[in-house]
Amino acid sequence: MKTSHLSASAIKLSVLIPAFDEEKTLPILVTELLRQATAAGALHPHDEVEIVIASDDGVDYASLLPKDPRLVFCSPLVKTGPAVARTRALHAATGSHIVPIDADDTVSATFIPSVLQALKSSLAVATRARYRRDGQVIRALT
Repeated sequence: MKTSHLSASAIKLSVLIPAFDEEKTLPILVTELLRQATAAGALHPHDEVEIVIASDDGVDYASLLPKDPRLVFCSPLVKTGPAVARTRALHAATGSHIVPIDADDTVSATFIPSVLQALKSSLAVATRARYRRDGQVIRALT
């Protein structure tokens, strides 16, 4: 069995989310990520997950999301672009590992537990993306 230097160490995963005009989609994504982080805690009790949100439209997304200590909010700015917002989230992150994700993305039902498990055996993890419009896959990266 392959072992890794990470297997005995606790992992702190920071999920970085830039947000622009995402009042409808961000709560759905964050609720799912928090649910998965809670479930992952039962599987990986020493690992932690934080979700770092960088508003790029001046919206205080904290008022739209559940009160949860795993949520971290960057000071809202306006129209700096997704790369700058993602970088602000990176600066606020305290995790040992990061996963960037867009606020209008969806994740599989086992996304967080799968990433945490993969990090136990690999320094880097790549995720697959499927871009959907109106329920139809318009592009898939595999």
